[in-house]
Amino acid sequence: MENKAQTTLEYAVLIGIIVVALLAMSVYMRRAMQGRLKDNADQISEGFAYSPKATNSHSIALTHSEEKSDAKNIVDAHNETSSDTITTSTANITTTVNRNESVLPFADEPKRW
Repeated sequence: MENKAQTTLEYAVLIGIIVVALLAMSVYMRRAMQGRLKDNADQISEGFAYSPKATNSHSIALTHSEEKSDAKNIVDAHNETSSDTITTSTANITTTVNRNESVLPFADEPKRW
């Protein structure tokens, strides 16, 4: 009976090691499948599935800043020659980004060769 329990435990440990190995290799298997898919797409489209010159993008960033400062003198009531200045500053900064991206139609893509 004890030998049977040990055999069951050994099988459980072996299955656990195999599962952990497959989980660790899943990233590599996924990347290999993606590479194979890209190769097949390049063969079907004769290398035009990805064309870096077919995408045009244009970005405009506008920044508007506004700053206000206010200074006040405070005179000491007991000593009229002594005064302190309190300065309050506020700044408002607004940035607007406009992005446009266009992809050329397949027939208008530039040739890579």
